[in-house]
Amino acid sequence: GFKQKVVPTGTAIGSMVEHNDQGTNKIFASHGTSIYTIDFTSPNAAFPSSGADVKHTVGNTTADWQFVNFNNRLHCFHTGVIPQRYDGSLSSGAKWTAHATDPASITTLFDPSCGMGFYGRLWVGGVTESKDVVYWSNLLDGDDWTGGDTGVLDLSKIWGTDEIVAIAPFYGQLIIFGKNNIAIYDSPTAVASLALNEVISGIGCVSRDSVQAIGDDLVFLSATGLRSLLRTAEKDKLPLTDLTVNIKDTIIRNIGNSNNVKSVYVESEGIYIMSFVDKNINYVFDFKHTTPQGTPRITTWTFDNDREPASMINTELYSGLLVGQKD
Repeated sequence: GFKQKVVPTGTAIGSMVEHNDQGTNKIFASHGTSIYTIDFTSPNAAFPSSGADVKHTVGNTTADWQFVNFNNRLHCFHTGVIPQRYDGSLSSGAKWTAHATDPASITTLFDPSCGMGFYGRLWVGGVTESKDVVYWSNLLDGDDWTGGDTGVLDLSKIWGTDEIVAIAPFYGQLIIFGKNNIAIYDSPTAVASLALNEVISGIGCVSRDSVQAIGDDLVFLSATGLRSLLRTAEKDKLPLTDLTVNIKDTIIRNIGNSNNVKSVYVESEGIYIMSFVDKNINYVFDFKHTTPQGTPRITTWTFDNDREPASMINTELYSGLLVGQKD
């Protein structure tokens, strides 16, 4: 494997992403208040301490970013701060910038904690001012939240009191995960025709970074375990399957102790890895080998000295799993 030292010692890599920058795949990683461009040609070198292109610092952050690749840019979302973006086509020193515009309805700070880039635009939610509202950007412009056909979805009128945790695409639909509910919308490619299809009440998502697309399925961590948003053969219903039924009591205790969860799906091996970062508890779900109940076989990893995965991504550049840990 590869190794890149971390500064300061003892700080974990909280988030990572692979981004195609003008035709070249790059790895970005964050610890502390900065996002770094990782250079594995010098694997034992320290992270860069300066340089606008290789280190971007944002105050009041904790490395818990959600990175979204959209329309040749890298968009970065973090609770409590203005979204950041990386655009490799800009001149040196200006590649990292904050988003330029805010939605007209925002009166304080536009600080979405989650988002996705799909159906021709960015979709975000979890804004502190309105945690139950989804905002969408202008078509093909993830930096424009006021012009064109930008808009909002107020979920308080749909599911009552809840807050948006994650947003994902699924079979041409828009899936909005609340903590206690899931809203499903049709026609996200034509926002003028956006229409509510279904609300699944009483089951939501407790961790943004637990959501992963696995083949034709979407898995997420609910308050009672890992679940599957799987369609029937007719693809007209969305039943929920409990994938952790064999360890239900244990995983409910894990979730009760901490919902700081990171996950990844390693397609080449058919495994979904879920790490409870604060508790050094790691589950590996093998979707290639199922139990008699039809759920994936589950094994665990154990790490010493707080070396549990603090972030994980599946890369093209290195043909597999990349793990961020403490030094």
